[in-house]
Amino acid sequence: MEMMEVSNVKPKFLAKQLSGSHPIEYFLTCKLLHPPRTEKQALDWSVEKWKFIVMWLKKHPEKFLYDGGPCTCALCIFWRDCTRCTIGRNTVRKSCHETPYSQYRSWYNYLSAARQELEFLKGLRKEVKSNGKEVH
Repeated sequence: MEMMEVSNVKPKFLAKQLSGSHPIEYFLTCKLLHPPRTEKQALDWSVEKWKFIVMWLKKHPEKFLYDGGPCTCALCIFWRDCTRCTIGRNTVRKSCHETPYSQYRSWYNYLSAARQELEFLKGLRKEVKSNGKEVH
């Protein structure tokens, strides 16, 4: 594969470029080289990640796709603290327990749980304002 500059590359584009790699590798690569700078961007990237997981599971319904955990969660990388995280503030939990994410890790119907996680994250967009505020 040809090397490319990814500092301004969106996850969706990078996913197409790394389609032969591990399905979550595109997201991890993008974040390590260009981490999210705002809460809105972190949430958008998390939504993008779960859209990709849902799409992948539709093509491979008999398989489980390891999502990469906190290492590939843009919200985890952005906040570095579950209590301040967008999810933690909405669930009043220390981490993602009792969210669709915990169901994804324990269910046998992975596609259904991934869809629920995607909808859960989309629902959090109402709280996150596009104020451009940087936390780090």
